[in-house]
Amino acid sequence: YKYVSFERDYYSVEKYQCGTCGREVNKCELSYFPPNFYLEGGKRYPDYLSLSIVFEDKCGMIVSERTLEAFLTEKVTGFTAVSVDIKNNDVSDGVQNEMPKYYYLYVNGRISLDYKGMHYKKKNVCQDCGGFEWSRQKIGESALDYSSWDGSDLCKLTDYPNYIICTEKVINLIKKYNLKGFTKRSENDIFLVLKSTKVC
Repeated sequence: YKYVSFERDYYSVEKYQCGTCGREVNKCELSYFPPNFYLEGGKRYPDYLSLSIVFEDKCGMIVSERTLEAFLTEKVTGFTAVSVDIKNNDVSDGVQNEMPKYYYLYVNGRISLDYKGMHYKKKNVCQDCGGFEWSRQKIGESALDYSSWDGSDLCKLTDYPNYIICTEKVINLIKKYNLKGFTKRSENDIFLVLKSTKVC
């Protein structure tokens, strides 16, 4: 399957030193959004394209029109959708099927990790810049705090907003509509990328 790439000039970074804790802080300023997207590699067009965005309120995913239609039909919650232009860098690569229309889904559902259950916590938190350190670098197995869940079918993971969490309802409709390009991991394996499996 093809994958999406994009230019990083959609934001700028200003670095400064926190006067309270001495940490170097990166302050990101948005220049424009969405970025200029390009499809590369592969011969087939997926129904889902993943990407990482530095602004929490902009985090989400790119999906095909048929995926969006399936989400709307099945009343999936936790997102807003906007049409997005994507350029195909491989126009002469022999792809037979016409490129689908793609949409950017801003994921606005929320859920947090169960930090206590994972024995994972923030330490040395700065009240000025918000900087902190995790109690350990390797996260290992994960767990979700369901008391923090807002009930949405699509959620951003608090503190890791580029990780999208979904309900079983979403997995089932991906199978029902035979949507391509989606992978899944269990709640315990959120950060263990090698444990990803294709949904269908």
